[in-house]
Amino acid sequence: MIDGIDHYWIWIALGLLLAVLELLVPGVYLIWLAVAALVTGALAFVLPFGWPLEIVSFNGQVVLQTMIDAAQIDIPASEWSAGMYFLRATNKAGTITRTFAVQ
Repeated sequence: MIDGIDHYWIWIALGLLLAVLELLVPGVYLIWLAVAALVTGALAFVLPFGWPLEIVSFNGQVVLQTMIDAAQIDIPASEWSAGMYFLRATNKAGTITRTFAVQ
């Protein structure tokens, strides 16, 4: 993604670009892709989408699954049993996977 630009603006710009392309090259049916991109941009603007975060224990049990909006979060690991855990978070840059231990 482009730093400093909210993701809904990218969807809206893509929708407008596809609509203009439909005017320049009629009959290609780009208008439906343009409508889909504009609806996606509008929904992303209206609804508070976050980034998915999932923590799984070493034996495959999902311990925490939530949506985050902050760059830094606190994980309540004090209540978990000792062992290895895997953290997977997805953000604008991609998917981050980390392993950590609780003792």
